[in-house]
Amino acid sequence: MDNKRKIIDDFQVFEYRVIRVESIPDIIFNKVKIKGQIYELVPTYDIENCVAFEYDGDDTFQNCEVEFIR
Repeated sequence: MDNKRKIIDDFQVFEYRVIRVESIPDIIFNKVKIKGQIYELVPTYDIENCVAFEYDGDDTFQNCEVEFIR
């Protein structure tokens, strides 16, 4: 089971970073790991293939690999 995906887009919404991937893995997860850092996810609604987490940095995650973890 592959729980890693390539980030195809990311954007900031207030204090949250939203990342978009081609598809969300079919596993139970509540965290993501990007560039060695683990982020707790916050609920998102009506945003296809996206997840969000609190983030106050300026880095972009586009074209990075994200690992969905529990």
